[in-house]
Amino acid sequence: MSNYRIIKNGLVLTMDKDSSCGVFNVVVRDGKIIEVDQTGKLTDEYIAQNYEGAEIVDATNKILMPGFIDPNLNSSYIFSRTFFKRNAYDTLSSNVSLDLLDNYFKNPKNVEELYLLLLSSYSQSLLNGDTTAVEVSNYVSKQVYSELLEETERVKQDVMYCACDATLHDYLTSKKKKHYVNLGREDNVNTYSLNALKKYLDNDHTMVYTDVLCSEKAVNEIKSSFGKSPVKIFNDYGILGEDVFFINPLYLTESDIDLILDNKANVIFNTSDYIKLGKNKMDVQNLIDSGVNVSFGTGYLGSDLLSELRSFASAFYFPKFKYCTLTEGITSRASASIGLNAGSIEKNRQADILFFNTAGLRNIVRIPELDSEKVS
Repeated sequence: MSNYRIIKNGLVLTMDKDSSCGVFNVVVRDGKIIEVDQTGKLTDEYIAQNYEGAEIVDATNKILMPGFIDPNLNSSYIFSRTFFKRNAYDTLSSNVSLDLLDNYFKNPKNVEELYLLLLSSYSQSLLNGDTTAVEVSNYVSKQVYSELLEETERVKQDVMYCACDATLHDYLTSKKKKHYVNLGREDNVNTYSLNALKKYLDNDHTMVYTDVLCSEKAVNEIKSSFGKSPVKIFNDYGILGEDVFFINPLYLTESDIDLILDNKANVIFNTSDYIKLGKNKMDVQNLIDSGVNVSFGTGYLGSDLLSELRSFASAFYFPKFKYCTLTEGITSRASASIGLNAGSIEKNRQADILFFNTAGLRNIVRIPELDSEKVS
């Protein structure tokens, strides 16, 4: 029996390096894209000769695009976001309600309820189009991961984890699983912790996730201790690089942005968190224009990636603004930043493909206006 699947007649937003877009045919086999036909050569006769027995999927009135990648999914408080009201990044650690939730879900007696919480979060994420997500909740211990999450078939998308302690990091490293380690805004940044980060980054499977730049308190403490900004300290210690991700960096200088760009470090922007939790306002246009690799996540307060992009487009529209650039931040650019073979519809990539039904839309893109910007 043939295991080919051929998707025909869909409007394909490839997100490839050429920003190709059009009514293309896509051939899939064993979870991989093996051909993207942009010329219409896949006639019935050609298919019969080359892909005998293939399943044909008619994608008429559909937009096809790569599955979304959420590089900052925090499942901790998905049912309790109301507790974030009247808080900023610098006050979250003193929020009694959040602290009670942390204590509850970190208690080994409640591990089954934690498992259900995570399953619910991942199911909702998948329904929102996320075929890959990075879980940054500090609830996931080595025990939770190895006993409940590692082998479960109930999680359908690819999930990467941020190790909240050395035990989980060591376990993921032994399994050669790509993962993050976290330097949080509440952590004590000193010579020891910086050297530990440097050691972690010597491992090919480890990346660094840090939100110290979204906290005025953390930035001021680091400057008081070292006399420099966190970005410059990371650079001095040889930490700053393509495996480092800054979350909502609200306290950036021009020279910081230059260092991030020169070292190919990354920024993850969570629109809802920025608007509701950030006390400082960053020059978003300058950050995007600078060429820094910016991807988008849901963070604490975001419900889904499309809503985060819509909020961003509404709040930060500027003359050079491109919707395609935004879309790359949850597909191709996000994929490249964490080293995935996904994020675009092109040959030899994972066949993580979303179908959007356009039958009810009034602003459907019509031929010949088939370019990636208009479709985005």
